[in-house]
Amino acid sequence: MQTDWTIQSRSGQCAATGREFADGEFFYTLLFHERDGFRREDLCEEAWKNRQADAAAWEPYSFWRAKFEPNPPPAP
Repeated sequence: MQTDWTIQSRSGQCAATGREFADGEFFYTLLFHERDGFRREDLCEEAWKNRQADAAAWEPYSFWRAKFEPNPPPAP
């Protein structure tokens, strides 16, 4: 059975703090399965640690850690 996944692109800022990610900074992506599909949240490590303290309050469908790399500049 094939499943189509429609997931938002990576954000350039933390969903919890609003702070922009720095080049090379590690962040966490959380996917939540909702009625209309998947909702994505990208969190800085500080926000991730704060959410970990209250893990019972949220249960993502999936999550992973990645290194932030800014998008390349547009071609001339």
